[in-house]
This record gives sequence, C-alpha cells and structure tokens, in this order.
Amino acid sequence: MTPAAPTPARVDELAIEHNALESKIEEIQKAAKEEAKEPSEKLTKLIAELKALVESFGSAHEKKSKLLSGLEWEMMLTHSSSVGIDNAAVERFWAWAKKERAKKAIVESLFVSVKRWELTPNATVLIQAPNIPLAAKRLFSACLNITPNSPRFKVRPRKKEAQEKTA
Repeated sequence: MTPAAPTPARVDELAIEHNALESKIEEIQKAAKEEAKEPSEKLTKLIAELKALVESFGSAHEKKSKLLSGLEWEMMLTHSSSVGIDNAAVERFWAWAKKERAKKAIVESLFVSVKRWELTPNATVLIQAPNIPLAAKRLFSACLNITPNSPRFKVRPRKKEAQEKTA
C-alpha cells in the first residue's frame, strides 16, 4: 500500500522543519569553527616549529624521513616528490630519436606507451649511461615534471621496544 500524497500544508511543515534543522546545523558549525580558530592557528604555528626541530635535529629514518624521539613520543618528517610525464616533450624525444636513428631498444627502454607516456622503472638510471648522447639527456629531462609534495608530518606514541631501550 503506497502512502497518500502529502497535502500542501504538510509539505510546508516538512520544508519548515528542514530549514530549521539546516539553520541549526549551520549555526553549530559556525560556532564550532569560531571556537576552533584560535587553537587551529596555534596548532599551525606549533607544527611549523616541530617540523623545523625534526629537520634540524632528527636522525635519518628510512630513505626520505627524519625522526625525532622523546621518551614516549616521536615525530617523523617525510619529504617526497612525484614525477609526471610531459607528453609533448616525449613526442619531441621520439622525433629526435627517429631523426638521429637512435636504437629503438634504447628509446623503448625509457618510456612505455599507454594512452599516455609512463616512465619505465629504470629510465632515470638508463638515461645516465655514457653511450646516451647529451641531446637525448636534455630532451629526456624536459619530458619530466617533478613536483615536490608537501612534507608529511606525524606525531605518534613511540613503539614499546624503543621506549624500553631508552629507559
């Protein structure tokens, strides 16, 4: 059995209730945002200070990370970057390779063609080989768009075994 269609008066009641609840939620969110403003600003400044401390005094941890340890807590700062491929530059590289009659195997060892160009896992090592012409190296570097990512920062409890070693 399907419910009866609401009357225009009932539609208005529901719309009024909806607007009242929506307004109440917006009011609560606005108050919470205002209340969080000062602690948020303090936290932003503190994170900047902590990152500087880890950068200056942290010990090497993994490949791109530094770790600063307290008795129970530790802070880790990790730097990274991402590499994008400039498709137009790759096309110029291919055109140069064809013109120079570069060995197809060398060119194909640097890039894989899918709907877009992707770097092969060992391309940055292969391009540095002494038998690769300087022009190829320059064209290759123009193919890459290296974008540094924002450093990731964590504050976390120390692992139990690390706490026991320093105790």
